[in-house]
Amino acid sequence: MSKTVEGLNHAYELRDSSPEDLIFDLFKMPNKDEASISKLIKVLKSFGLRDSDPRLRHMMEKMKSFEDEDDDARNFLLPREKFKE
Repeated sequence: MSKTVEGLNHAYELRDSSPEDLIFDLFKMPNKDEASISKLIKVLKSFGLRDSDPRLRHMMEKMKSFEDEDDDARNFLLPREKFKE
């Protein structure tokens, strides 16, 4: 969580990146080119957002479709391109 806060504090350094790339990099797993969706959701919930929030509807629908494609627990880690969908 402290790494996330540090990343948010230094977001201006990444201003050439798209918002999706910035968020991906904040939740990227060390030594992998995959981001943790469960950590992203945990942070969103800590700010008071819920899975049912209409602002998150598109993201939650995408995650559900990824779950349907892959029953493996790895669906909580997504590569950059899939994350940006």
